[in-house]
Amino acid sequence: MRPINLVASLTLEVYHNRKSLQSIFSFFVISTVLAITANGELHKDTMDDLSGWISVNGSSPGQSSANLALSEIPYMVLNNGVAYVELPYTVSGDWTLRFSASHSTWQRGLYAAVLNASGTEGYGVLWNSSNSGQVNGEGVVSIRKFSLTTQPQWSDKGSELTTPTGSGHGAISTPMAEFELSWEASTGSISLRVNDQLIAQTVDTSHSSFRRIYLRGNTSSYFDNLRFQTSFEDPMVNLDNWSSVSGSSPSLNSANASLAVVPYLALNNGVVRAELGSTVTSNWTLRFRASHSTWQRGLYACVLNADGEEGYGVLWDSATSGQANGEGYVSIRKFSLSAEPAWSDKGSQLTTPTASSHNATTAPMALIELSWDASSSTLYLRINGQPIAQTVDSSFNSFSRVYLRGNTTSYFDDIILLRDTPPSAADISTAIDITAYGAVGDGMTDNLVAINSAIAAANSQGKALYVPPGVFNHSSNLLLDGASLFGHGYISVLAGTDPANSSVRLSGSHVFVRGCRLISPNSNQRLSTPQSASIHVWGATNYEISGCYIEDSASVGIISTNLTSSAGSIFDNWIWGTLADGIHLSRGANNIGIWNNRVRQSGDDMIAVVSYKDNPTICSDISIYANDVRYQSHGRGITCVGADNIDIDGNYIEGSAGSGIHIVSEGSRYLTYGVSHVSVLDNLVVGAAHSTSAHGAITLLGRSGHTVNDVVVDGNMIIDSKSRGIRILNESRNIAITNNVLNGAANSGIDSMGVLENITISNNEILDSDQYAIFNNADQALGYFQVENNQFSGVNVTGPENYVDALIIEPDATWSTVTISGNHFDNPGGSTVDRYMEIHFPTVTLSSNTTSTSAEIWVEGQGWVSP
Repeated sequence: MRPINLVASLTLEVYHNRKSLQSIFSFFVISTVLAITANGELHKDTMDDLSGWISVNGSSPGQSSANLALSEIPYMVLNNGVAYVELPYTVSGDWTLRFSASHSTWQRGLYAAVLNASGTEGYGVLWNSSNSGQVNGEGVVSIRKFSLTTQPQWSDKGSELTTPTGSGHGAISTPMAEFELSWEASTGSISLRVNDQLIAQTVDTSHSSFRRIYLRGNTSSYFDNLRFQTSFEDPMVNLDNWSSVSGSSPSLNSANASLAVVPYLALNNGVVRAELGSTVTSNWTLRFRASHSTWQRGLYACVLNADGEEGYGVLWDSATSGQANGEGYVSIRKFSLSAEPAWSDKGSQLTTPTASSHNATTAPMALIELSWDASSSTLYLRINGQPIAQTVDSSFNSFSRVYLRGNTTSYFDDIILLRDTPPSAADISTAIDITAYGAVGDGMTDNLVAINSAIAAANSQGKALYVPPGVFNHSSNLLLDGASLFGHGYISVLAGTDPANSSVRLSGSHVFVRGCRLISPNSNQRLSTPQSASIHVWGATNYEISGCYIEDSASVGIISTNLTSSAGSIFDNWIWGTLADGIHLSRGANNIGIWNNRVRQSGDDMIAVVSYKDNPTICSDISIYANDVRYQSHGRGITCVGADNIDIDGNYIEGSAGSGIHIVSEGSRYLTYGVSHVSVLDNLVVGAAHSTSAHGAITLLGRSGHTVNDVVVDGNMIIDSKSRGIRILNESRNIAITNNVLNGAANSGIDSMGVLENITISNNEILDSDQYAIFNNADQALGYFQVENNQFSGVNVTGPENYVDALIIEPDATWSTVTISGNHFDNPGGSTVDRYMEIHFPTVTLSSNTTSTSAEIWVEGQGWVSP
């Protein structure tokens, strides 16, 4: 895992080799848009525009349209050079790199590699074209490991992880070969496919942080259609991911907000498909919401192979209103076709049609889950968390596509394909199986006594507790008391039937909760006790919470409170629909790593670190990185509310109600400590502050006696903030805002006001703000205010105000010194601008500020001045 104490050693070297922000911004906008597309593609490149590619050494990449048989034109040509492209944020979870490639001649080597933020560590694939007489002219391919001290030079090819093997594709043949390199976070498994055929597989756990894609060409190597994908998740905000197969095309529908979060997909007598982006051979769960519009109709969802011919699915027949209480019937289906499914194809029946347990035409949609366990070939069907059917079929084990079928308008939403790595047989055999003590996973039996007996046995024998597939209800809290617990992933469910007492409490040292689903199906109002959380960390040390799925908690998903917890790792978890925070650390929690978690629609902050004044110990040394948190109607994205030495790095945050990142000390009823030594680096924040104008996408705010102090906000991208981009507010001291890109803020790009001290704003690019690029109300300021080497492009873009400047320092500024130098202002849209700068600070130091407009600089006491 990544080290936890990172803050002291963080550097900004990732930016040393970057082009200027201006030159890479158009690429980042494309990447940012793709980062929120349905199928988890963080980068998609058809090589139509190479402006995002940065040359490392040797020749720069170019384009060619010379050979239409080779690939769609244009494609990339890389002649004895190395180049890279930046991903929009750091990835530490599963990923797949797909690309097309070809050689121009023999005895040459090309590679593609996925490396970390400094380009020194990661994994790749090398294709050596050999000579025409070797391996049928296919060349040889191998999986490579990169462990370098600097970015790869042209001579660097990484070390060999697998033996070079024939590629199965002519090295200089047309069309290009199709490569697929996949990495699995939980096991370190790396697999290589060429033209959908498995070529090599290995395991390596050396590297776990990825931010760049590198390509290496040798005497003109060709690349095209590069895609980097992390998962399949579709909230149906657009239909870009879906292709029509037969019948009507899909559409978006927002007519019924009680049916699902709008919009959702409507499919009227048609079949559509989406690509998963990789070949899945391990455990999976297809999770989606669906509903019918009328009776006697059939909808299905299925997961099939790369040709769309073989796989498994679930069919829901709405029957008539008088049958099965209007619930319709569901069954698990097997698809064995000779072509993609036509509208009339429904697969063959693997299980007897059974009442769905959810009214077929009533809002809200049903939550449907179809799971496949690779080790046993078992298929499980659940609706609204309850077991409906299961069966065994070993016919198929390779899956690449999702298909949907609608009948007289069927509705679908929130489709996700979840992937699990099951525990080993050895781990299961040495654990305490809760079913051996009487637990029954039927979704009805109260298993509290049985599970407590199993916990007692696990503690007395020094063994871990195993939860097999099934839905195991329990009517009160499960106190592990030093035991560890693991399951089979999404299909191992612990269901707390009393929302007020539904937690699994983790305590002791070197303990863990892994690979379980924890739900509280009866939650209907927010609670505030740790006993109502899904997982309660109670003074645990050296603990781990990983690979868990948490849903509908009455309070927090994962909470650390009551006793100080330390040296913990919280990673690879999914958290949905909690009524309070997704993850919450307080009571002096320290030395904790929180990474690669996904939080959706939490009732309050998605990830929170909070230090309340009623506890003598402040939270400290916490690293929050590479998490993906999205969508909420209340709360903030990632918060640091009273803490010391915190790293918030490489996270993706979208659709937060308040701040995307909130660094504050709170008064009123919360009464928290101040905040110090915080690094906010390389995060991507999209559509933040949709429910309040008081917050920015990133907000810093202290209070008297409890300051926000020593904070670096560097290298972040802030897109489409519904309020300000970055807010620096009262009692914020020693703040550096550097190397950020802010685009489309609905108010000012960066604003600062109140009691402030020593503020630096430098090397940022602020684009298309609805008001000022930089606004400062400094009548209670101390120390220096430095605004240097920023790029301003477009202010007052929607024209909400008559008098707007690119930069303003309001009257009665009390700074000791103000320096404004090296900034540049463009106004490509021609919006109304009053001045370039309006500065109410007579002794300001101005130098080397430029503009392509006629806007001027005005300084109080000096009038109009030269830049």
